[in-house]
Amino acid sequence: MAQSYAEWLSIRPGTDLSFLLGVLHFVFRKGYIDKESLPKTNLDALIDPQTLLPVHLDKAVKPNDYLVFDTATQSFVMSRAAAAPAYEGSYEYKGVTVQPAMALMKKSLLDLDPQKLSAICTIPVSKMERVADKLHAAAPKAFVEIGYRFTRHTTDFRAQLCVHTLNILLGLYGHEGGILLNRNVHFGGLPVEFPKPDMSKSILKWKIDNQAERWLASTVEGRAGIVQAVLDGKPYKPKMFFLWGQDIVAGTAGGKDVNDAFKSVESIIAVSPFWSDSVMYADIIVPGCTFLEQDQPFYSYYKSLIPVIGVSRKAVEPVMGSKDGYWILCQIAKRVLTGDEYNRYFLQLEKEGIRPTWESQFAGVTQHGNSGLTPEELSTLPRSLDDLLEHGSWGTGRSVPSPIPPKTATGKFEVYSFELAQKFDMLGTTYPDYADRIFASPLPVLLEPRWMLQKPKLGDDEFVPATGFTPLSSFAGAQARDNPILVALHHRMRYANVFINEERALRLGLIEGDFVEIWMQEHPDEKQQAFLSVSKVIHPDVLFSYHGLGKGLQKTTEKMQYARKNGINLNHFGRLRFSPGVCGHTPQDIVLKIRKVS
Repeated sequence: MAQSYAEWLSIRPGTDLSFLLGVLHFVFRKGYIDKESLPKTNLDALIDPQTLLPVHLDKAVKPNDYLVFDTATQSFVMSRAAAAPAYEGSYEYKGVTVQPAMALMKKSLLDLDPQKLSAICTIPVSKMERVADKLHAAAPKAFVEIGYRFTRHTTDFRAQLCVHTLNILLGLYGHEGGILLNRNVHFGGLPVEFPKPDMSKSILKWKIDNQAERWLASTVEGRAGIVQAVLDGKPYKPKMFFLWGQDIVAGTAGGKDVNDAFKSVESIIAVSPFWSDSVMYADIIVPGCTFLEQDQPFYSYYKSLIPVIGVSRKAVEPVMGSKDGYWILCQIAKRVLTGDEYNRYFLQLEKEGIRPTWESQFAGVTQHGNSGLTPEELSTLPRSLDDLLEHGSWGTGRSVPSPIPPKTATGKFEVYSFELAQKFDMLGTTYPDYADRIFASPLPVLLEPRWMLQKPKLGDDEFVPATGFTPLSSFAGAQARDNPILVALHHRMRYANVFINEERALRLGLIEGDFVEIWMQEHPDEKQQAFLSVSKVIHPDVLFSYHGLGKGLQKTTEKMQYARKNGINLNHFGRLRFSPGVCGHTPQDIVLKIRKVS
């Protein structure tokens, strides 16, 4: 696609959903759906339009099966028995009028007004249509991706569903030039099998079971949920935060709420080689070393189309009294476990270090027959663990397009999500007063970000924030902010500045280099300050900043030699805020005001 069409569409923050619905509208309207991809989906499933549930879903069989209307036999059958399942039409089944999921989705999308979608996202209707045209023309050598924005706004989860739908229905999965499956090496496990924690008693599991807004949340990731438990005591108030590298204060949208939680928890222990906003609250700081000072387990690259074994060895011994993570783990384990427990789980680590872990990982690749590698690739592996360690890493082969198996209960791409349909039904029954039930709809629906619902028209001094990563910054910036390299780069990158549109700056009487303060109208006493840059290409509604490199409201930079003493952190604005369902935090779904510091 890039060879024939390249254009940057400056979209209003948080309105990706409106734009993507517009593209989908034209994909359905112009008949761009890839016919070979339809049988891989569940869009032939018969749905009750009143409940939005599948008419019949057989969970007793694996994969699950569902009822369709077979046009070849003019009868209702399970999907695997259908010769020609219907994707359109209406049918009477046991006194109920039912329709294929495809028909319901098509109606929902065609009922949307492209002009209204355009007014929300500020992308012209003609360009939405042109994107649909170009994707269709380039398929299968095309893909749709909106990047790392799963829960930056309340509507981002729904936008991701649209991305999934576009990529499937245009036939972009599993083709060269389209979306290919990452190929990761399957390592052996740890040399010792540790007991698994009972997650049924976790704070986040309780919240999922008892709070309507967490209908699609995970028990694995929930920093803001733990902070919330400290503040509301539900199901109980945690007594300790044990932080190993996490910077919850800098990395969780919640401002004063997060600070209050850190002040009220009884004890905070932090393992970190760096000062960070969270470490500033710690009662005990354990000086862990950096990754350059300790050996790491083997890893397979996060996004790689060819199998790779990454080897990360320490370059130097830990400096300035810091300790590697294995030593720290063993010291803690000695103090909290019985002697027998320590000997079973940690003695080998204390005596032999990481070597047994490497041996177990390498054996999983070479001996256990579940490496994820082809025989040809296996033949190129280093002959021994020592060869791999000496060589430094391993990678081979060329990415080969292959089918991408859906990881769903039906074994199909569930473009019409049965899970969402069940959540939608559950919310209506169990939580009839829940205001955000529409977010669980299995149909494509138009939703606006929270900031737009709260402020349909921005004032002259009001902006919506957006962020981006710099090559040297991390998620919370602790590793990057106190970095002498950045001092030399700042005059080029202006990484601690805030950026606004040139015309908006002119109307406000602001110019490049002005020192400004930024705040939320709801919390006027919580102002952050930064130097201003102006740009012709930034959307007029946007206030842009680089993520994690500004000072924010914390005093952490007082402990740092090189970090900038100004700049904003979006997570320090406002209070705890969650997206419906997935309950991720939504740092950018707010409105900020700006003015020059006199």
